Amino acid sequence: MCLLVMASVLVLVFWALPAWVTRQPTLVAADRYKAMADVRTGLAAILAALGAAGGLAYTARTFRLSQVGQLTGRFDSAAKQMGQDDQTVRLAGIHAMAQLADEWVSQRQTCIDVLCAFVRVTSHPTHPQPDDVREARRTTFRIIKEHLSQRRGQNSWGRYEFDFTGAALKEADFTGTTFADGRFLFEKVQFEEGVRFDGAVFTGGHVSFRGASLSNADSYISFINASFRGGEVVFDDVTFGGGEARFDDAVFTSRCLVTFKGAQLGAGGSVYFKDTRIQGPGISFAGSRFSSGKGEVRFDGATFSGTVHFDGAEFRRDVHFDGADLAGANLVFTGAEWHTGRISFDGSDCTDMIMNLESPVKGMSYIDLRGTANGGTPRITGVDPVPPLVLLKP
Repeated sequence: MCLLVMASVLVLVFWALPAWVTRQPTLVAADRYKAMADVRTGLAAILAALGAAGGLAYTARTFRLSQVGQLTGRFDSAAKQMGQDDQTVRLAGIHAMAQLADEWVSQRQTCIDVLCAFVRVTSHPTHPQPDDVREARRTTFRIIKEHLSQRRGQNSWGRYEFDFTGAALKEADFTGTTFADGRFLFEKVQFEEGVRFDGAVFTGGHVSFRGASLSNADSYISFINASFRGGEVVFDDVTFGGGEARFDDAVFTSRCLVTFKGAQLGAGGSVYFKDTRIQGPGISFAGSRFSSGKGEVRFDGATFSGTVHFDGAEFRRDVHFDGADLAGANLVFTGAEWHTGRISFDGSDCTDMIMNLESPVKGMSYIDLRGTANGGTPRITGVDPVPPLVLLKP
């Protein structure tokens, strides 16, 4: 039937159509036959070109399908290798998945999801942690770190999502990593042993540590010399219940929104912002909980500028701003809850500093401004007269 239809079409094209196109009463028979022959020649050329184009399209489609099939096969093979017990096979699978992510752009996110899932599954706190699995995890972190570098050009993974939610991170090293444009989820992560973000640059996108915890006495998380330049970094509801969290010499700019709402600072673990440069209103401690515990919370030597919010924060422990440069800064404690502990500014420069204490919830805490340097005493606003919780120089 199909052959009959095609034959009919060819007859119409090569016989009826040329005859119809050349129907001119003024043409003699010889000229008309020549014109018909010329039309048929042109039609044959057009059909040949269309056939060639169709053939190329079919070939390209066949090639694409073949290529996708090969990539899918490689994906399945790499995923199976990552699940093997043999260390060499597992590492080969991790590298194969990373290489596939570079080549298969349309499915790059899927490949990244598999790498992140490998970290989550193998770091579960109830699973044993043999050395070969730990090495495989370190390799995965190293590969991700390398691909987040802006120097990798088209193979950069900076705009994608990395989900480590609920993992127990051990020996994760993101030193010098650039976090830009993508989404990086470390939510409800348990930080164990040493996790480093030293020298990391946060320039955009969304990075969330919401609900993460640091509870092991020997563990630490480090942001030493990190730079918070843009985007959003969330430490809300983080619990520093053990070990140390260090932000020494970090830089928080006004263009990067960094929040600690509901974060438990000092509830057994120590949090240090030593020599940190803090520029408001980017960073905010509004709603933070400076909890009682064995740890310390110190802003010693930090430099504050702009408006930094501690609105609604709870103070149940000593907090140190000793030796800090607060000249010209504006610290807002509106609605803060002052339960217990000493807030010390010993040796700090508070020249032209403004401290807003509107609507305080009074307790046993006190703000000790008696040891400020350079004769500088902050201007207290929001309350009149100055409440007893503030101790000023005689």
